Parts: sequence; C-alpha cells; structure tokens
Amino acid sequence: MRIPRLNRRGKIVRNLVAAAVLAVLLWACDGFPAPTEGLALKWEAERYFTQPGEVVLRVDQTGGAGAPLKWFADRESVLTYRDGSLTAYQYDRFFMGHTMDYKGVYPIVEGQCVVEFTGEWPEKKFHEAQVEIEGQPVTIWIERLK
Repeated sequence: MRIPRLNRRGKIVRNLVAAAVLAVLLWACDGFPAPTEGLALKWEAERYFTQPGEVVLRVDQTGGAGAPLKWFADRESVLTYRDGSLTAYQYDRFFMGHTMDYKGVYPIVEGQCVVEFTGEWPEKKFHEAQVEIEGQPVTIWIERLK
C-alpha cells in the first residue's frame, strides 16, 4: 500500500509539526530554561516560596559521602533578602515532594554578612560570595558547620 503524496498545505503542516517537535526536544535537552528573565525570576520565586527578586544566593549541596543520587534528591542552601537582612533556608527536593527548613536571619553590617549552614561542603570552612543587593555590593561569608 502506498502513502498518498501530500499537497502543498499538507507539506507545510507536516514541516511545522516537525519543527515544533524539534524545538521542544532542544528545549528539553537544555533543561527547560525560562525564555525571559522575568519568567525566570517568577519561577525561582515560586520554587522557594518568595517574591520575585528576593533570592540572593543558592548553593548546591548535593553530593558527599552517602548522598542519594542527584536525580532522586537534591539539597540547596538558599538566601533571601528582605527588610535589610538575609534569611537562610535549607531546601530539600525529593522524588515525591520537597521541604524547606528555616535556618535563621542574618543582618548585613557594613556590606558584610556571615551565614552558618550545616551539610556537605567542600573542604574549605568558609566560602565567600559577592552579590549586589539594592545596588550595593555585599560580601557574604558562608561558614560550614559540622
């Protein structure tokens, strides 16, 4: 049995469907990034239960001895800025859900802030991050606690 030849309209529809499928596959291969900066901020705010633009720093803590596989669970330390201080959370995402634990509020003093987190970190005890908050540079020192 022979497949009938497509007319011009059929070829156009076939090619548009093929292009759309290819575009979705390429977008999936890239990890489904947000197409605009505003949408990226909105998605990030919904993920961490904050307002758009409040998330200042995310530190991936997935890995270490005895850690579950990355596709099954991951852990992030999240810092949000609100009312002149940084609030720290531990965000754990699992296969069937997520948890977000409050860790504390840390004031910004003279452009510096020290934040304490527990968890799997590289060998260094302190990690330094330079961020800009409300147009002012802020140095965040993240201290690893065991």
